[in-house]
Amino acid sequence: MKAHEVQKLWWLHDALWYQGAAKRFGYEAANEINQEVIRPIAKRVMRGVLTGLGKDIDKANLSQEDILACFRKASDLMWPPPMTEWGSEIIGEDILEVTITKCHAIRGIQRIGATKQYQCPCIAVREGWLEALGVEAQQEIAASMKNGSKSCLIRIWRKNDRLSAL
Repeated sequence: MKAHEVQKLWWLHDALWYQGAAKRFGYEAANEINQEVIRPIAKRVMRGVLTGLGKDIDKANLSQEDILACFRKASDLMWPPPMTEWGSEIIGEDILEVTITKCHAIRGIQRIGATKQYQCPCIAVREGWLEALGVEAQQEIAASMKNGSKSCLIRIWRKNDRLSAL
């Protein structure tokens, strides 16, 4: 069995788990549990990415380019192509922008008719990543496929003295 086949099975497990939890406990509980458990998983993935990229755990020295490289690697590991298609770039001194044009999870949620009930855990995932990187940031979902947009657009502001609150 190849790695991409195992990843597909993991995604199937995730979908079936979510559906089972929603059926037994309701969507509110399923969403809450999903977000609660994905954050520490994302944090562990990012710690592995840091190690794999040879980055010092002294996170205070990470540049925007380092953070972007870590986000790209973690995204490829957690949401491999072709199941997910995305891009990311630095759009300002302390601002990253992520664009997702294909999302396996959202397609599955649309197929089962749970779009309104589903709460995407992507913010929780990036919170876990940012925590592992030692970066304080704010996130904004400017567009979402879940809400009918053709793509998701997420902006991440690194907190510092020069930036005001969103």
